[in-house]
Amino acid sequence: MTKGDFTRWMYRGGRPNWIARAMNRIGATIASFGITSNIMVTLETTGRTSGRTISQLMVVVIVNGQRYLVSMLGENVMPMR
Repeated sequence: MTKGDFTRWMYRGGRPNWIARAMNRIGATIASFGITSNIMVTLETTGRTSGRTISQLMVVVIVNGQRYLVSMLGENVMPMR
């Protein structure tokens, strides 16, 4: 099984399975403590309908000296529920 096959399996149908949700939650928790401050950060937003805080793991990428936030899942990310 290649990495791409594993990723497709974890996000079948564009939604994370239970393993992906657990890994995302662990990564977001680690990033929120500041352990990976130069690599990963946690973006926290308020849910539009639920009002709950939603944490999304993001990667910090440096291009030409500028820092950018990049989603771990690409540009077509669906919010976790």
